[in-house]
Amino acid sequence: MRLHSKDAVAPLRYRRQFDPTQPPLDRLIELQCLDDAARHRLEKLRQTTNPLILSAQINDLIGQWMSLPTLKNPQTVNGFDTLIKEADLSLR
Repeated sequence: MRLHSKDAVAPLRYRRQFDPTQPPLDRLIELQCLDDAARHRLEKLRQTTNPLILSAQINDLIGQWMSLPTLKNPQTVNGFDTLIKEADLSLR
């Protein structure tokens, strides 16, 4: 929702009016800031994109990422020790 106007009704009270909700592409077309080639390309992309298939593909990729092997013996490293130079032993 985008704020269209904000009017003072009483002290410390406001009435807000919002624009109707629109997808970003519709807002760009309404502003006429796209050339015809870009507008047609984006409209075609919108028509060919299926949100359910896209969601399933994202979930599959997350599953593949989570199944990647991890270290068998992970070693914990003290970050403070890695940042301190050997010459400056006064901070220890």
